[in-house]
Amino acid sequence: MYRDHDLLHSSKWEKLIEMDSEEIQKLHNEWVAESLKYEEKNQAAKLNREIAKKEVIDLFKKLGVPLYTARNETPAWITNNIFGAINRKYQTYSTNIPSIGLCEGYVHGVKIRVDRSPMYLMELYLYIKNIIDNVNKNRKEIDHKFRLYFLKATELKIDTANLSNPEIMDKVDDLLKEEFLSNIKEGDPYDLDDNHCECELWNFKSHRCSCGNRRIDWCVEGDFINGYFIRTEPY
Repeated sequence: MYRDHDLLHSSKWEKLIEMDSEEIQKLHNEWVAESLKYEEKNQAAKLNREIAKKEVIDLFKKLGVPLYTARNETPAWITNNIFGAINRKYQTYSTNIPSIGLCEGYVHGVKIRVDRSPMYLMELYLYIKNIIDNVNKNRKEIDHKFRLYFLKATELKIDTANLSNPEIMDKVDDLLKEEFLSNIKEGDPYDLDDNHCECELWNFKSHRCSCGNRRIDWCVEGDFINGYFIRTEPY
């Protein structure tokens, strides 16, 4: 049948994405050509079936063999034994180009969920490649971000020996948030969003806005990469 059709199976997806797009397109074109050959074979097989069945019917008519039951149906022994043998002799094939339906699999530890059906070889190839490329890009960004954090942790003399990557990043952020707060004086003015209060002003560490109409809660947000800021929230 179709060469390398098992590439559609999830167990072969890692092999699939190692191929280049030209190989995939060539294989797809082979499948299309093979499908057309099967269509030609099917037409010939159907014609031979009709000829063979007509010969059987003509012979039975000549011999006086009943061709129909009381219900005007072809007897089962003719349908199953004779016509069935003719169908098996002149076999037809599926002309559908290989595809997959809804399924899941893993590629290099990344879960791939095929959520469209049918999905053909080139479509599947591009779909998986896009997911893996995005994952690898995100991993590189995360690795780069952690390297910056690790250098800062070393500068801050943080003992990182028994800490996981997220714990090191949290330690750095905690220390830098404290440093950020140390540079703000109690009472320093901060602008509020106009949806907080009409006065649009709040003094650092105060529990209310400047007019006293709204209670204000606050916290430090942000990170080492993008910087820190005071976020206010009325309550």
